Amino acid sequence: MPLRDGHGRFIPPGVRHIGVLDDRNIAGRIGDVDRRWDRNDHGYGWYDWDGRRFCHHYDRWGYHWWGFYVGGVYFWTRYFNDDYWWYDPYWRRWCWLDNDRWWWQNQNGGIYIVEGGNYYQYQNDGGTVVVVPDQTPPVDPPPGPTAPAQAESFYSADGTRFVSLDPNTGAAYLYDATVTDASDPRAQGRFLASGVNSVQFNYADGQTQTLQQITLTFSDGTTTAVVDPNGKRGVWLKANIATLDNLEDSSVAAVTLSQQASSVQMVDQSGQNASGEQEQRLKQITVYQLDGTTAFFDRDGNQTWDRFQPSANREPAGQAQSLRRRAQSSQAFQALQNGVSW
Repeated sequence: MPLRDGHGRFIPPGVRHIGVLDDRNIAGRIGDVDRRWDRNDHGYGWYDWDGRRFCHHYDRWGYHWWGFYVGGVYFWTRYFNDDYWWYDPYWRRWCWLDNDRWWWQNQNGGIYIVEGGNYYQYQNDGGTVVVVPDQTPPVDPPPGPTAPAQAESFYSADGTRFVSLDPNTGAAYLYDATVTDASDPRAQGRFLASGVNSVQFNYADGQTQTLQQITLTFSDGTTTAVVDPNGKRGVWLKANIATLDNLEDSSVAAVTLSQQASSVQMVDQSGQNASGEQEQRLKQITVYQLDGTTAFFDRDGNQTWDRFQPSANREPAGQAQSLRRRAQSSQAFQALQNGVSW
């Protein structure tokens, strides 16, 4: 039987099952069978590899098909030119598998990603990948709801995180794309905020390899927020007031960090979570203030120390700037800034 959703609509397998196909060992064996196949044999061959059962068929038009179990049903994919392909019978489109996702390219070269049976246009916007719903109707209306979902998705450049944004309410949810277990809370989405109108991923030292924080802008035009990559802490900035929210526990009261903040930066540190898994954990929140000073806080809003806070009893501005440059160039200062015994 073909793989279908709850409405009886034909769909491709999702991330939990795609891992079977993306296994290099499996792909290598599939390629080997295809190369060695007797082209006069149009029957079906069965294979048991690594505890999984696969079926191969070479059709009369000269194409190799591979079937594998998805729960209690079977899914067929064409293996061609070192890629897996799936035909969507409603949109009448051939999609290919890459990096655990199904993709489609239109005749104008536009790239689309298939999510939940719907097509979204894939765009890169300065390190943030924006996925916009495709409003083109299918050639044959599928059973059940036919309108594509309206939520936009914003992906980090490294593909590890994405934020789904409802354009009607501005509700933003953060997902960890590296988690393959659908029951894991990280794969189910963490609510960040309502009233959001855009999402931007920010990277350490301007490099897209290391995700540092996620910046949200709001439809009121006066509010921004900075959220750590795991969606556990967020700092809201409005009218220069920086407020820290615990996104893990709504019962924890918000903490005001500064009333003269100009910008906020988060610093992560690699460590273990409660399950013993290695993850990036928020270590420090840096608040840059209007008067040129910088304040540092831990992940719960406890102030650790101020840097070069001006005072009428301290040295003039020129001397303060000279001291700041000397301190920033010292190894001791850099060690403290990067975190020693945090």
